[in-house]
Amino acid sequence: MGIAIGAFVLLVTGWIFWQVDDWRRDFTTNHAQLDPAADDPILRPVLAAESVGELVARVLAFVEKTAHWQLERQRGGADGTELHLTRTTSLFHYVDDIQVRISPIDGGAQLDAESQSRLGKGDLGQNPRNLKELVRGIDGFPSLQEPR
Repeated sequence: MGIAIGAFVLLVTGWIFWQVDDWRRDFTTNHAQLDPAADDPILRPVLAAESVGELVARVLAFVEKTAHWQLERQRGGADGTELHLTRTTSLFHYVDDIQVRISPIDGGAQLDAESQSRLGKGDLGQNPRNLKELVRGIDGFPSLQEPR
């Protein structure tokens, strides 16, 4: 029985460390945001050749069909739409807050987002993974940028 418990603990620990993308950031940071200067193109703001309403609908469809994601609040105005989403992690059921801003730009709309952990000092890379999951989930739309 002790061997089984030890193997389980080792397996879970290995899985957690395997998830860490950036050892310099992931133990000390619990926040991530889309950034135009990001090395990873998936972590850059989304420029879509769609209206704000169409891009909002695409995000809401992603949230509706994707496990662990939920819409908490939606606010719209002349300058765009703000969405407060949450994502619950599978293993420990931690909740992360994702703020999405969709603004009109020439020829379409821009999506900016940031993800913040509610607990802890380091996120083990979960917040960047949240943003990547969101961007990949809405990808396939007419884009104003180079393919990702």
